[in-house]
Amino acid sequence: MHCATCDVRIRTEWFDLGARDVACLNAAKERRVYATGETVFAAGDPCSGLAYVSAGLVQDFRRGDRSSGTGVLTLRHPGDVLGLHSFLTGSVQASTATALQPSAVCFLNGPIVRALMARNPKAILLFVRRLAGSLDHAEEKLADQGEDAICRRLVRLIGELRLAGAIRETKGEAPLEVPLTADDLAAAVGASPRALGAVLRRLQAVGIVSLRKDAVRILDLARLQSASEGAARHRRYDA
Repeated sequence: MHCATCDVRIRTEWFDLGARDVACLNAAKERRVYATGETVFAAGDPCSGLAYVSAGLVQDFRRGDRSSGTGVLTLRHPGDVLGLHSFLTGSVQASTATALQPSAVCFLNGPIVRALMARNPKAILLFVRRLAGSLDHAEEKLADQGEDAICRRLVRLIGELRLAGAIRETKGEAPLEVPLTADDLAAAVGASPRALGAVLRRLQAVGIVSLRKDAVRILDLARLQSASEGAARHRRYDA
């Protein structure tokens, strides 16, 4: 698809390009398709430009302290950029990007990104805002590590995965298969594996989830949502 008519481009920093730069963007981009579970790039790979999710859903995992097994996992949707921090700092890829479902990613090499930035300084401010938003989101997770907060973030994550089609909808009371391991879930909700494990075991004890070595299953989504909402109400009353 030509960038001039692509509805994903309007969600990126390049939404306001003139006709000349749109044509330049279209000529320079390299669109690649990935199967579920396929790696887009790995931590330590050279970062020679920027990549944008064009279709599907990509998980972007940055490993933290190896001794604790912690990390940060972010879901990237169409229009989201990959490798921004590494590109701006001139470093290797700091995270590993993997397709969570069949996905397409458009790559832009460094020279074309720098040329477009030079001709469109507004895009630089938009990149800075995107980085600031990511930092705010990460700080919010770190600021509240209580079990109730982790439960609420888990509910939001499940909703995000459902909207993206990464969780297959089932009929009746069939369980929902979460396409992330417990460790990946911990990284996605901003908790240590130990802290999330405590929350999941509590939910398993009352029949809301079931745990397996390689996956988590949601047995009762309505009760999970109620548990999250109830926790939020109790916190407001206690305050």
